[in-house]
Amino acid sequence: MDEPQAFPRADQWPYDLNAGRSSPHWPILALRAGTPVRIVQIQLGHSAPLLTLGTYGAFIPNAEDRAHWREHVAAAEAKRREVL
Repeated sequence: MDEPQAFPRADQWPYDLNAGRSSPHWPILALRAGTPVRIVQIQLGHSAPLLTLGTYGAFIPNAEDRAHWREHVAAAEAKRREVL
């Protein structure tokens, strides 16, 4: 059995701190969760909200998406209550 690797020291870490900012996953999740565009823009380091919207705007849920998921959650909650 291999010995577990120790967590690398900060000067040996293979990624820099900006690597997380370049990941396209967290801004999409944040915008889908309702985080204001301005907050995501600042965290990404974008110069303007328009840049953030141009890049990730397609992932912001519209009213139809929200209504669909609201119905889905309501149905799941009703089903859960029946079981209890």
